Amino acid sequence: KFKDVKIMTLYSQYIFENLMYVHKNISKFKRKCDCNNLKVRSKNKLAVQYTRLHKISNSFKGNCIQFYNKLPVDILGMSLKKFKVCIKRKLIEKSY
Repeated sequence: KFKDVKIMTLYSQYIFENLMYVHKNISKFKRKCDCNNLKVRSKNKLAVQYTRLHKISNSFKGNCIQFYNKLPVDILGMSLKKFKVCIKRKLIEKSY
């Protein structure tokens, strides 16, 4: 039903807002390659900070990093306008 009307569900909107926040403020986040000098396969992924409490790792900022790391690499390099359109289209198709 949401696909037919082409609107996002509440969960999709939450994911969308998280992804837009990270993409707009990418300089505030550390990448995995910045944390150590090793050559890692996932160097473009964001580093998840270790937290003692599970409540903090599931917070807004923790979810932002998890959602952003699940995106394909070709989407990460897009401009803000293209990124927004692409993510919105994918979330409407999938409808969580």
